[in-house]
Amino acid sequence: MSNNEEQDSGSVSDETEEFTDAVADKLLGEITPVTEEVLAGFTEQDHFSHLAFDLYKETGILLSVCAHLCTEEEANAAVIERNHAICAGLLIRISKFTVAVTQLLATAERGKVVMALHRSVMESAINLRFLLFKNDNEVYQQFVQSSLAPERELVDRIQENIGKREKHEIWPIENRMLDASQSTCRLSGVRIEDIGPRRGQWAGGMKERLKALGEEELYLFAERLPSHAVHGTWVDLLLHHLEPKNGGFMPDPSWSPTDPRLVCPVCLLILPVLSPYLETFFPAVPETRAICGRMVGLWQRIHLLDQAHEAWMNKAETAS
Repeated sequence: MSNNEEQDSGSVSDETEEFTDAVADKLLGEITPVTEEVLAGFTEQDHFSHLAFDLYKETGILLSVCAHLCTEEEANAAVIERNHAICAGLLIRISKFTVAVTQLLATAERGKVVMALHRSVMESAINLRFLLFKNDNEVYQQFVQSSLAPERELVDRIQENIGKREKHEIWPIENRMLDASQSTCRLSGVRIEDIGPRRGQWAGGMKERLKALGEEELYLFAERLPSHAVHGTWVDLLLHHLEPKNGGFMPDPSWSPTDPRLVCPVCLLILPVLSPYLETFFPAVPETRAICGRMVGLWQRIHLLDQAHEAWMNKAETAS
């Protein structure tokens, strides 16, 4: 633990600090070293890429540990309340996506697919950060009800089709779909009749949520531009799936390599959400102090790698 962390520990005893550090090491594994000396020896793209991959894995482990935390009372009850569950669920979702990306990157160069997956990761991270920032039950309710609008639309469509049939016959598949929608609403604590089928985006939409966080510039870089990879726009096809040739185009089946530009910015965006998550739901749990310390250190190491890679890229371009 650094001197600054020791000074900030306040009334927490040395024995507790030693315990929490041990817990962090056991849960989170070894720290991937990133120093100026290490980076100074990197002369190829692969050197940076391999280190970025290790840091990405470390990020995934940290996310998973935080997502599975619970208090002693919650563990005894085997349940967490809804708002906490929403935030934990978002962390679990992010963690699952990072596991999938890790598996893809470990087996082959799959950069063009990873971009689409990371768009979902960043959206979930921003939504989680906004929910924690507001910490308002009404905002959580908006999040829930907005997502149920398609369920209401589905129920209305099925009932409309049933009404058009002779004797109002209900098909077995419709029964299953209606039961599934009703179950989803029941678990959400709302009635399907109270959900508007054309409900707008919750909290004004992603751009408004980012404005509230003071991060409006992220709307372009974390939402709009990555959406090309999700929706398969012309820009995505042009950059990643077609090859300009002889005034026209040819299909391009090749895969793009993975380098720090694909993973570092995502890690730098999602890691800062962990501290407010722990502060909101585990304010009196001393073990979280060490986890937050690990998060800060990991963010700094990723940032150092990201800067070093950018400097190397600039130098390589100048030399060529």
